[in-house]
Amino acid sequence: MDTKTTGEIDVLHVAKLLNAIERLRGERDGLSRDLQFLETEHKFTVEALEKRSISSALPLDHNQSEPNGRVHWIAVPRMMADLSI
Repeated sequence: MDTKTTGEIDVLHVAKLLNAIERLRGERDGLSRDLQFLETEHKFTVEALEKRSISSALPLDHNQSEPNGRVHWIAVPRMMADLSI
């Protein structure tokens, strides 16, 4: 037979809820740190890819130009597409 009073049950229930709140706050803080790290990593990855894109759009060395004097291009810069209206 359960002899706990209503007050004891309420205290136990509140303690259980406070523990759950503390656990959820810890999880939230961990996820927030993970998100901040991933956003920073994403920023630097995008910057690196943009630099690589720009450098890959530079002409090859002058020894590889066509007979008519035009220079071979490795790729068209993505920025050119962004400028089109």
